[in-house]
Amino acid sequence: MKMRELEERIGIHRETIRVYLREGLIPEPERPRKTVADYGEEHVRAILAVGRLQRENRLKLVQIKAIVGGEGTNGRVDASAFGQLEQLVAHGPGRTARR
Repeated sequence: MKMRELEERIGIHRETIRVYLREGLIPEPERPRKTVADYGEEHVRAILAVGRLQRENRLKLVQIKAIVGGEGTNGRVDASAFGQLEQLVAHGPGRTARR
């Protein structure tokens, strides 16, 4: 799916999605051409996971990035966050999505 479809499907603005990409929190999309990016279900799951971690666990992006990158965090992470963190770690920071 294209960025517009992704935005409409999950209800998150493209600039937020781009921040998640820059921070390496979601996998890079496939790019069949220079100006074309294709997003899949793994992007939907990762974006929703980041949003839940921010809302439900009050984690900041820098904390999420540190945990996903294996650095840990100074604060306590509630057990309810593990499912979302596992989703993000499965794709690894900066990796390209697989189809």
